[in-house]
Amino acid sequence: MKKFLFAGAALVALAGPAMAADPVVVDAPVMAAPPVFSWQGPYVGAFAGYGFGYSSATNDASIVTGVGDGPGGFDDGDLPLSLGLTPRLLAGVTLGYNYQSGAFVVGAETTGGHLALADAFSLFLGDGANGVLDDDEGMVGYGWYATLSGRLGVALDRTLLFATAGGIMTQYSATYGDLDGGVTDPTDTTTLGGPQYGYLIGGGAEFAFDTNWTAKLEYNYFNLGAATTSNTDGDAFIHRNSAHLIRFGLNYLFDY
Repeated sequence: MKKFLFAGAALVALAGPAMAADPVVVDAPVMAAPPVFSWQGPYVGAFAGYGFGYSSATNDASIVTGVGDGPGGFDDGDLPLSLGLTPRLLAGVTLGYNYQSGAFVVGAETTGGHLALADAFSLFLGDGANGVLDDDEGMVGYGWYATLSGRLGVALDRTLLFATAGGIMTQYSATYGDLDGGVTDPTDTTTLGGPQYGYLIGGGAEFAFDTNWTAKLEYNYFNLGAATTSNTDGDAFIHRNSAHLIRFGLNYLFDY
């Protein structure tokens, strides 16, 4: 019996160092890194917002071709007519494509919609030269519009900060003239209408709140440059028009 006890103790003593030298290692589970959101691919969406702007018609004495009514072209005064467009609603649709390389995103985007910017006014000012009133009027309105622009941005995972620049085409109409005491004088009336073209710049931020859905806040400034019209009196006018747009958009980014 003593022999068996001695042999068992010897085995335990020999196994102890061996077990200490070769511990059992249990691998800890490896946590997968969360995927980085990709902005690459085509997308469609819709937007709404508001805008405000500035329009003017100024007599250009350098190209007057007729007798005219004086340096201003409206009645007997030399007043350049202008008006600020009050904020109005706008809405439309978006179609675009993004290409992403690392954190940099470049793309192209086109939008189309309706720009409900309009305003009108009448001016009644005393003319110190001859003591009569210069009764002038102006009306401006925008309609449908479309843009085509490029985008350059930096992606911070699900947040995209971007700048944009491109062109704009919009339906536009403006009429400026003399009221002659409340009645429009057709010989002093000048009108600008039809599609107008200009440039657009802006920027904004877009956030992906789902695998495919993003929300966007964007600011745009557009300028239609200068256009020239005349009236039957031979006066020539330079029209200048610009506006600021704030757009809130919702886009669906297709899997790429």
